[in-house]
Amino acid sequence: MLSRAEAVFTHARLPFIVRITPFTQPPMLDAVLAARGFVAFDDTRVMVREDLSGVGEPSAPNGCSFQMPGHGAFAEAVGALRGSPLAQRQAHAERLRASPVRYVGVLLKRGNEVVACGQMALEDDLVGLYDIHTAPAYRRHGLGLAICEHLLQRAHQLGARVAYLQVDADNEAARSLYAQLEFADGYAYHYRGRQPPAVG
Repeated sequence: MLSRAEAVFTHARLPFIVRITPFTQPPMLDAVLAARGFVAFDDTRVMVREDLSGVGEPSAPNGCSFQMPGHGAFAEAVGALRGSPLAQRQAHAERLRASPVRYVGVLLKRGNEVVACGQMALEDDLVGLYDIHTAPAYRRHGLGLAICEHLLQRAHQLGARVAYLQVDADNEAARSLYAQLEFADGYAYHYRGRQPPAVG
């Protein structure tokens, strides 16, 4: 079955990449792929906060303000912080516009400068946090914490009860930040492919 699936991807000129979670079936798939030479990459943790009722009203850091731009402006700001090329920024904006799930993007600005950003995806009583970024010159000043608190508080106002996010397993600074916000590991996942995808 794996050989047939890989052949379909090869025919379409796409990499054959498999996501491995604790829920993957059959349970031995990860070991089978490893034995066939598939490399593991992108070790990730899904972190969860079970109760948003204790989220307070955050305030913007001194000299900063929260702003909620449209999808295009938000994707442009995220792309600028990431250093993404124009095509990726445009594709990001289109995904947000076309999504059936409600997305709300927030920028933290100091004057005209975007110093941090983040967005939430709302679905029933769940909220996912995505695209949490702080400009390199402003890191370790509590701006990421402020963005997350703002998103969680707004999500709770809109009916969310449980929050989740995804973070690289080795990103200790981000994991420490999320732990301050009462997130805890829910589960881990990773990918396997013939080789890790090129970055950039």
